[in-house]
Amino acid sequence: MSTKLKILISVVILSGFTVLLYSISETISMLSWSIVVFMAFIILSEELAVPLPKEGAGYVSVSFAVILASVLIFGPFTGAWIACLGMISRKQFKLPIHVSLYNLCQISLAAFLAGKVFKLIGGNFGQIILPEELLPVILASMVYFLVNTILVTLAIAFYKESSIWEAWRVNFRWAIPNYLTLAPLGVLIVFVYQEIGIAGLVLLFLSLLVARHSFSLYIKMRQAYLSTIKTLSQTLDAKDSYTGGHCLRVAELVKDMGKEMELNADKLESLEYVAILHDIGKIGISESILNKPSSLTSEEFEKIKEHPVIGQKIIEDVEFLADYSHVIRHHHERFDGQGYPDGIQGDEISQEARIVAVADAFDAMTTERSYRNSLSTMNAIKELDRNSGKQFDPAVVDALKKVLIKRGEITEMELKKLYQTDTSQKAEVF
Repeated sequence: MSTKLKILISVVILSGFTVLLYSISETISMLSWSIVVFMAFIILSEELAVPLPKEGAGYVSVSFAVILASVLIFGPFTGAWIACLGMISRKQFKLPIHVSLYNLCQISLAAFLAGKVFKLIGGNFGQIILPEELLPVILASMVYFLVNTILVTLAIAFYKESSIWEAWRVNFRWAIPNYLTLAPLGVLIVFVYQEIGIAGLVLLFLSLLVARHSFSLYIKMRQAYLSTIKTLSQTLDAKDSYTGGHCLRVAELVKDMGKEMELNADKLESLEYVAILHDIGKIGISESILNKPSSLTSEEFEKIKEHPVIGQKIIEDVEFLADYSHVIRHHHERFDGQGYPDGIQGDEISQEARIVAVADAFDAMTTERSYRNSLSTMNAIKELDRNSGKQFDPAVVDALKKVLIKRGEITEMELKKLYQTDTSQKAEVF
């Protein structure tokens, strides 16, 4: 653990304990069944959180809405305790003690500061009146989101020794729509509590459970899609053992490159699925050609060149991937227009297809074939650079280099040294 991470953890835990100790007398004086119910709702929200089917995307939970409502009803002191005790779920017990304490304390600080800002801007706890108190509610929500995400982002960045922006982008940029949706829900919880009381909260929470069930079914359906896609990819193994492993490796590389190029989450997810299937068209190519132990003849290569079109026709019938079938068709187009099957160039080739093209070529060059040796990572990069602006999009080639550096497969120093040497070794990519 780095020194700065130790300092961050110590400061947050000390600050959190200070707030909770300072708040304990007021919280005890306000203790009621309502407070217990709000804590229980937060615990249930965390226990029933739905995992998202994307790496690093975390969970979807309504706990933020319940915490915000707690702060707006009971104030910053009691709100901090409700947030802290409510977040003690099974997930926290599975973590190291210092991580659990950090999580609980940063949540307490976020709730406490949100309540303080709400009061400072003119909000009245327990009796919200709109639109007069709309600004205090918005600012309180923003403070909670910023304190929560910044403290977690700093911990991740210091732990992984990565940039703060990169840690926030990967772990929290996706969460903004979730918070924007849940803030009004927090206000609704306040109104329901004001007008109906605990019984109204129970009915509201039951409706949220129904919504949670529907969303859970949707997530399971998306996971089933991915399983189906991987199964389709594995069918290639029966014809070409190289292609099966190649497709999965390319998909991993495409996903990392897409993140590096800041593709939005939905596009990145669909691109990963399509990348797994980018060579699915080889199902329609003879095994004798796919597994030929020597270089291909011109006639055989012409047959190989049919696989992007075959693949597109297959994917066009898959409803949730149909819009990305062009990626499969165009992943062998060249930036200079000399590729196949359509001979398009530059921006006529979609960004997604250009990403797959570079990842596909890199993996092909660094993989052993029966008819040629593989290139080293550095020589493969040099070959990509040599064809940058001709066969490949220069921006995508640069993204690949950054990904390989972050993976630890190459260093910036090795890249600098690379161009001081020369190699004429080349590889066939099809």
